[in-house]
Amino acid sequence: MKYNKTSINGIMKFDIDIPTAVNGTVEPWYRAAYDMTLRCMPKFWAKCPTYQGCSVGGEFLNVSGFKKWFDANYVKGWQLDKDILFPGNKMYHELFCIYAQQWLNNLLTDCGASRGLYPIGVSRHGAGFQAQLSRGRINGKRVSDNLGKYATVEEAAQVYRWHKTLHIRSKYPLIQDPRIIKGLESYIELNLSIAA
Repeated sequence: MKYNKTSINGIMKFDIDIPTAVNGTVEPWYRAAYDMTLRCMPKFWAKCPTYQGCSVGGEFLNVSGFKKWFDANYVKGWQLDKDILFPGNKMYHELFCIYAQQWLNNLLTDCGASRGLYPIGVSRHGAGFQAQLSRGRINGKRVSDNLGKYATVEEAAQVYRWHKTLHIRSKYPLIQDPRIIKGLESYIELNLSIAA
C-alpha cells in the first residue's frame, strides 16, 4: 500500500489532514478507501476484469466526504459493496454503497473471470451440462449443490437460475434493511428471470 499525501491512488483527494495509520497500524477508513480506489484503476482491471469501468463519484472523491460516510456506515468484518442496492452499478458513491456481511455480498458473486465459456452455474459434463449452485463457505469449506445434468446449456442455466432465485429469497428473513431486499429483487429480475 503506497501512501501519497495529496490523494489516494490519484482518485480520492486529501482535503483534510487526517492520520492514515496509528502506531504503525493502517486505519480501517484508509484501508477501505485505498482498496476501493484501487478497484477503479486500469492496472487492477487487468487482474480482475469484473471491476472494469468502476469509478468513484460524489462525496467519495474527497477524504472528508468518504470518512464522514465511513464513520456512519462501517461495520467491522463487513465488506464495502457498490452493487447490492443497485445491481450492475459501477460507481462507488455515497448514495449507492453499503457495508454488507460477506455471505450477503457472496450471494451476487459472478466469478466471470474464472468460470469460462458457459453461463454462471453451468459447466460442461461429458456430453451434457451440469448445473451447480454454490452456497459459499460453511465452516471454511466451499459448499455447492449439484442440480443435475442436462442436454443443453439453456436447460442447465434455467435450472440454475430457478435455484439461485430460491436461494437468494431464502435469505430475506436474515436481512434487516428493506433497501437490500429491493436490490436483491432487482438483481433477480435483471439476471435470473426465466424467459417464458
